[in-house]
Amino acid sequence: MIKNNVYLPNVTFFRFIAALWIVFYHFGATLTDNTVLNRVVSNGFQAVSFFYVLSGFIMAYLYYSSFLNKQFQFFQFWKARFARIYPAYFVALICCLFFYLYWGTDFKFLDGIVEFLCVQTWTWSSFPGYNYPDWSISVEFFFYFIFPFLMKKFVTLSTKLIIWIVFLFWLTTQSLYNLIDFDSQKIFEDFPLFHLSSFVFGVFGGILFFRYNSLLMKLNFTKLFISILSISILLISVHFVFDIKENIGLYAPIFLMLIFVLVIDRTFFSTLFSNKIADYLGEISFSIYIFQYPVYILSKIIAGKFQVNINSIFFLFSFVSLLIVISMFTHKFIEKKIRKLILEKSVR
Repeated sequence: MIKNNVYLPNVTFFRFIAALWIVFYHFGATLTDNTVLNRVVSNGFQAVSFFYVLSGFIMAYLYYSSFLNKQFQFFQFWKARFARIYPAYFVALICCLFFYLYWGTDFKFLDGIVEFLCVQTWTWSSFPGYNYPDWSISVEFFFYFIFPFLMKKFVTLSTKLIIWIVFLFWLTTQSLYNLIDFDSQKIFEDFPLFHLSSFVFGVFGGILFFRYNSLLMKLNFTKLFISILSISILLISVHFVFDIKENIGLYAPIFLMLIFVLVIDRTFFSTLFSNKIADYLGEISFSIYIFQYPVYILSKIIAGKFQVNINSIFFLFSFVSLLIVISMFTHKFIEKKIRKLILEKSVR
């Protein structure tokens, strides 16, 4: 049986790239006149799909054998996921609430409770959240909840049947997304089911990699890269020709193939991204994502005191630099420390 000992250094670094892509999408999309660059930045929301695909891929690969051997422990899995995500999520939300109270903004108690429970996207509400980027973490929590049930079924199915299920589900969710008028139905836009296809693609990829590890590692890197470019051009062409909305999940097949490319890569890129600095930047990517809004607010306050234009490139890069520095501390003292305390307590 194949052991779950795959090392994913390239993928780890791309978590950092994806996190920054989202940050620039949120706070820097209007700061460039370059058409191509503006187009790239304005599609930063697609990086959320990359995170969903990657999450499904890693979890499916790591836990596949425990499902086969019927040794998977539901509670321990959920406990580990909670310990990994919630401490930083909680502190970032507290920071945002502090700023809201500092400015005298009204606090809606029920909305706050729902967000603290990390189920804001599970409810039929258009409330964006006090730390609005954390909506995707609420969606991720939904994925964590259903993952054991999804995997329990998938490990019993043939690869061919899983392929059919995954692609049909992806086509169905994309079709529904394009049929719904989100301008009048905002409550549907962040609902977990509309983003589930990305996670399911990742789960499928993890299963595929576990079952055919040796074969996939022998794939030709160049041919796989060309395949990604071809599928990308096809999807982008379909998007423009048929005016399809760029929903989170539209490029999930591309992101899965990109993950495969990064995993099997043995070119100079692998050497470039296989170092301690690249690994570390990937490790702090979650802190970069979850603290981006409170750090942005803090940066605006500081900029106001020094009369710095918040619509300038200087402010943007100063903010991003501060965000990375703060994320280094939050990763060490919040993510890692509190996660360790939670997991050690659960063992006792």
